[in-house]
Amino acid sequence: MAGDQTGSEAALRSAYTEFWDWRLQNNPEFASNIGDHRFDSLLEDYSPAYIDERKVKIVVAEVEVVELLVLTLSPPNLNMSFGTTFTFSIIVAFTNQRIQ
Repeated sequence: MAGDQTGSEAALRSAYTEFWDWRLQNNPEFASNIGDHRFDSLLEDYSPAYIDERKVKIVVAEVEVVELLVLTLSPPNLNMSFGTTFTFSIIVAFTNQRIQ
């Protein structure tokens, strides 16, 4: 199972990096403010259609992260105590409810 955890953790890091890069590209002014100048030639799109598209992307990313977290942090893999397992289950359920 340790190999699965490592793969899941790598997938989680990859998803984070992909989302962060996407976020910087879609908010180039913020990217410039934090010192990332890859998108200096762009301006953020505030059109209603594009705002809706970004909302969809964020929800999809949240779903992917929750799925990866479940794989990475699943209680059987970590031998969590009952209390920790219960807390983890509540967090996952809350996140799933928010996404739906």
